[in-house]
Amino acid sequence: VKLKNLKKLKITMYHTLKDQITWIDIMSPTEDDFTFLRKNFPLHPITLKELKGASARSKVELHNKYLYLAMHFPMWDENHQIGQPWEIDMVIFKDTVITLSYQEIEAHQELMEKTYQKDFEYYLSNTAILLNFILNHYLADTRHQLARLEKNLKTIEEDIFKGKQQEIISALSITKRDILNFRLISRYLAEEMCSLNRNGSRFLDESAEIYLGDIEGEATSIENLIENIKDTADSLESTNNSLLEQKINSLTKVFTVISFIGWPTLLIISSYQMNVRFLPLIGLPYDYFIILGIAFLPSLILYIYLKIKKML
Repeated sequence: VKLKNLKKLKITMYHTLKDQITWIDIMSPTEDDFTFLRKNFPLHPITLKELKGASARSKVELHNKYLYLAMHFPMWDENHQIGQPWEIDMVIFKDTVITLSYQEIEAHQELMEKTYQKDFEYYLSNTAILLNFILNHYLADTRHQLARLEKNLKTIEEDIFKGKQQEIISALSITKRDILNFRLISRYLAEEMCSLNRNGSRFLDESAEIYLGDIEGEATSIENLIENIKDTADSLESTNNSLLEQKINSLTKVFTVISFIGWPTLLIISSYQMNVRFLPLIGLPYDYFIILGIAFLPSLILYIYLKIKKML
């Protein structure tokens, strides 16, 4: 296919002068783009139909002349401050790789910038090497986003042991929500990369296994990292709840002791508020101070006793 035929299409084509491997990247495809694919590649109608819309789950399908992949990677939505799934569809022939996505993200822009590097021609020397280059880039971006979650958890951990247990409840809940989203988006990633390794090695050649196996290993590592981050978040939440409970118990103990110590004083003072004819000590010189002293004396004795017994 000549480059001049692509002018009106949303297609970027990469290939070496030797035409070893061709990479066709399509962003936000139109009907003209699908017409181009239908005319120039032996795609099954079902594959074309799936390329036109979002896939409900990740998948790897082996056809007679190509591999079809639908992969979901997490992306950070700055507007809504939440992780969202981003889909990239791939059609892999022995000498051509087609990537298609409907939404441009920062990770995709960074990938396109890498194509201007001097050594980029190396990745177009072999289909498996090109797949390794593309998919490892998105896996590296996923790892970068997980690093953001790890940083949030580190900040939360520091705040917990600074005595800010109450303040970080909201931040911890939001971080746990983000971790859950990452788990839901990436839950089949390692499994599908394993399927890609198995089917890709059979479809391409045995030498592809080393490059596809590297992708599978990275996806498995990310899956384990997500589980470790989740366990860390659960542990921090448990620790925070324990410290909060300890604080509440301490305050409850203090209020209970104060109530217990102040009860005799309250009882005596309340007795002098009754509407009766005779109240002891009323009318004596300095009766106010005498009654006040008698009222506080039991509380003082209780306080000294509890202090001696180291109950305060």
